[in-house]
Amino acid sequence: MAIYKNASFGRGKVLRNRWTAAFGILVSFLFLLFWLAWAMEESLDPDPIGRGSIWFLSLFFPLVWWFLLKASFFTNIKIDENGVIVRNLFSKTVIPAGKISGVTWEGGVDVITSDGSKYWCFNLGGSLIGAMFGFPTNRRCAREIEAFLNARKIENRGGVGGEVRFGAHLNIVFLVSSVLVSYSSLRILDFFL
Repeated sequence: MAIYKNASFGRGKVLRNRWTAAFGILVSFLFLLFWLAWAMEESLDPDPIGRGSIWFLSLFFPLVWWFLLKASFFTNIKIDENGVIVRNLFSKTVIPAGKISGVTWEGGVDVITSDGSKYWCFNLGGSLIGAMFGFPTNRRCAREIEAFLNARKIENRGGVGGEVRFGAHLNIVFLVSSVLVSYSSLRILDFFL
């Protein structure tokens, strides 16, 4: 375990395409500004039909933020002390380190298991711009996973380590929090204006 911690993995290392994540955060921020402008306009509207759009504003926009961030920021690959967790839009795959036989990076990061199955991450898929520059992000992420696997082999902790497990990856806490903050903000804005 000492080599693994010294390799700067700590409690876990999250691998993602930083450009895609930054783009998703920027678009979400611009969408937030659009939401704020529309909310202020609607809260000043004396017409009761216009005030009904507050419900629309407090539900629709957080759903859009959630989906934008799901596709750009929340999809990633996490390395922890037991293996690799591949988080996609709505699912996650937990792959024990002993089951991983390799990793490829061309056209997208694929984690390959000993039975030949491939698991890829939406955020680290191939792109035309990535191909033009030789997939630097994908190579970086593949090197990180390989370094983790090499550290596990040196520590003699490769082993079988269990089966590949599948689960849901929905970020419900983020979604519910966004809706509650959105609704509360709109009600406060409506109260003061």
